[in-house]
Amino acid sequence: MKELNISKILLNKRREKGVTQDDVAEYIGVSKAAVSKWEKGISYPDITFLPQLATYFHITIDELMGYEPQLPEREIQKKYRVFSAMFAEKPFFEVMDEVRELIRKYDACYPLLFAMAQLYLNNFVLLSSQEEKRMVLREGQALCRRIAVECPDALLKKDALIMEAFLYMQDGQPKKVLELLGTKVRPSLPEDQFIACAYQMLGDSQKAMEYLQVTLYTGIIEQMDCMSMYYSLASEEKKEACARRVKKYIEAFSMDKLVPHKIVGFYFAEALNAIKLGKPEEAIASLELYVKTLEQHLPDFTIHGDSFFYAIDDWLGANGMNHQMPRDMRLIKQDLIKNVTENTAFQDIKENQKFRALVKRLEAI
Repeated sequence: MKELNISKILLNKRREKGVTQDDVAEYIGVSKAAVSKWEKGISYPDITFLPQLATYFHITIDELMGYEPQLPEREIQKKYRVFSAMFAEKPFFEVMDEVRELIRKYDACYPLLFAMAQLYLNNFVLLSSQEEKRMVLREGQALCRRIAVECPDALLKKDALIMEAFLYMQDGQPKKVLELLGTKVRPSLPEDQFIACAYQMLGDSQKAMEYLQVTLYTGIIEQMDCMSMYYSLASEEKKEACARRVKKYIEAFSMDKLVPHKIVGFYFAEALNAIKLGKPEEAIASLELYVKTLEQHLPDFTIHGDSFFYAIDDWLGANGMNHQMPRDMRLIKQDLIKNVTENTAFQDIKENQKFRALVKRLEAI
């Protein structure tokens, strides 16, 4: 909530109503001096006068006191961006203290709790101590649990459940993940298609198209994540075939331009697998794709649409997500470069001329 601002509200409401301090004092049954002190912020009205004052000015007691239990969505996104940048500049727990203070002020603002749980998830890796990492992850889990128990919004409760499972996974508690999400694969109902079809039936083909774009956009990103994981789990004889399909998928949707932060992760995993198999030239070929993608797309390393997904940017903007990454860009750049330059997996090819050239290109970024 915001700080109580009853003095300014009383002054503004009295002027809007066109009455004097004497008029207010007479209605409440106090002296004009008392009303004057309230408006100057020297003192506050007795709690028993609040219902009378609210009635007199035709507002609620919350409005009279300047109390706002909920933070607007855009303000939540703004706070997220500010904290994300702060994690790149300040001591971790100094920023955490500010996050906790904001949560205390808006204790019942469940979208804020969800956003801060996500903030913890995206930045806990900055800590070196496993115990400290675990503590931050568990704070995030507690926020998600509160949403699941207290929040009246069914969709937010569902999102919080998935976020909690993700936090448990990062915390090394896979059994908790299965307890939360279950183990049965259920066929999903095509609700997105139903909504798009409903818009079409109402004669709003443009809205139907926009909705389908969002569905496809989020779907291909989820599929890319699934395929990357499938590649990491596939047997060695299946990995090559899997990689070919993933690359065709990337090409079909121009995903190196659309979501480069997802694509470089696949190329990196491919390079690590080649090193594991003792194939340095194949590893360097994958790292070449990794570096090339960064060189071409790091300047616009954001969440965005393209000529095919032309309606996505408006949707992202409406959800406070446009041109925003989940972590500060400076930290992302550092990690992307260190993945290669400081990775012990590439120790045996550090002196390889091609590898050294790739390192120089990364450092130039």
